[in-house]
Amino acid sequence: MDPKLHDVRNTVKEAISTLHSSRDSAQIQETLWAIKRYLDQSENPPSIKQKEEFTRNHFTVLVQSLLSNLSPDWPEQFPSEEAKELWASFFIDGPADQSFMVLLDAIISAEPSFRLNKAVDTLEQFLRKSRLSALIWEICKQHTEAGSPVLRETILNKVVCLPDHLGNKLQEVNRPVFYPQNYFPLLGMEIIQVMERISGSLREEILSVLVPHLTSRTQSDCIWQRICWRLFESVPDRWMEAVVCGLVQAVPGPVVLSRLLGNLVVKNKKAQFVITQKLLLLQYSFPSQLVLKILRIFIRSSSVSSVLTGSEDAEKYEAALGVLETLIRRDSATAQEMSVELAKVLLHLEEKSYIEGFVGLRQGALVAVTVADPIRVAKYLTSEFYSLNYSLRQRMDILDVLAVSAQELSRPASSPSKPNASHPSIQIISHNSSSPDWKKVVEERVRSKTRRPLTTFDLLGDDHLVLGRLVHTLAILMYFALHAAVRRMESFLMGFESP
Repeated sequence: MDPKLHDVRNTVKEAISTLHSSRDSAQIQETLWAIKRYLDQSENPPSIKQKEEFTRNHFTVLVQSLLSNLSPDWPEQFPSEEAKELWASFFIDGPADQSFMVLLDAIISAEPSFRLNKAVDTLEQFLRKSRLSALIWEICKQHTEAGSPVLRETILNKVVCLPDHLGNKLQEVNRPVFYPQNYFPLLGMEIIQVMERISGSLREEILSVLVPHLTSRTQSDCIWQRICWRLFESVPDRWMEAVVCGLVQAVPGPVVLSRLLGNLVVKNKKAQFVITQKLLLLQYSFPSQLVLKILRIFIRSSSVSSVLTGSEDAEKYEAALGVLETLIRRDSATAQEMSVELAKVLLHLEEKSYIEGFVGLRQGALVAVTVADPIRVAKYLTSEFYSLNYSLRQRMDILDVLAVSAQELSRPASSPSKPNASHPSIQIISHNSSSPDWKKVVEERVRSKTRRPLTTFDLLGDDHLVLGRLVHTLAILMYFALHAAVRRMESFLMGFESP
């Protein structure tokens, strides 16, 4: 036998001997605490094999000993409430099927005595602590393991016939909780809890297989993304809550959740209610902190991004664009989770003539997300600058955003958001500039290519205007990087000089 398993047997044997022979309260409690470590998460927990050895081969004998050694001087051996709870915890926290059978057998076989009353008290506590559901769950698990069918049948018979057993034994002193009219509704609720647990377990098993595959397939394949979106959009409303809740707990992060659900929150009212309201109300029922992080990130980014990319509601569109910069600056750590995605949405955002200050709002949000995550967003913007199928205006926007972001990043963290007059500053050329010379230079070029994507990009030819602007922006970047308190912008500057 494994020496560690042998230690478990010796420890239980010594504990039973102490329970039989000792009347010293401190010694008995110390012994029980030493045994309790096989049921709880202690500072120095035993191995999994040791716990399994205890629950499978020694638990029943131990709790039988706890009951057989009950005597009228029990209150003296367990004087405090903590000591009494320690004794009862073996029946409440231990394997439910074994605890139930030991308690019921002790009640049936005992004569009227303190031992009988204590066993009845403990069984009543067992029922009120919803341990019947744990018992039924253990029986359900045994169907998938190498358990004894005869034992399962015996336990189920005892569960169903409990009111008869207690009624026959206790007669006129029977407890209300054991009356059939009270016990069977309780049993019904316990069965419902087990069924919900089975349903949740099956859902977790399905999602544990489904989510990793969908995550990998949708990462770079737009066809799989559309298939996934259609899959979740087709879920009936009556099942939507279960699917969304399970998915929120199964995904590794908010980016994946957003990629799998797409615009579901905007398109489906039930999903919108679950994500934006119900899950927030029930957030503390989820043990994982990741779930909370997903909900504060996903709701903001998904709602705002979905409205900006797919909403036809002018009021929602304007409101989303108006608050986006504030949301990003309020929680930069959250913005980093979706920084590149937000930058992509904003860069490709079509100008809405009915929104006053549209260009400024979009640029402000782009600057905010660049400042929040300068390395990743700057790499994205600089790589897109040299890509084809971008208009002249979009390339100018990229240069403006990089320049303004560099200026903001060059200031100490404690500095105000607007530049101080005492600090040197370089004027950033803006397309809104009122300079007549600037307008003359760009008028014809902007008119022809601002709205139309460029299929070619020739900095030394027709697009020399952009080259001049690029050199100007590089000078700004170098200047602010030189004087930056924290040089977060320097790492990508050299790579920006050539495509």
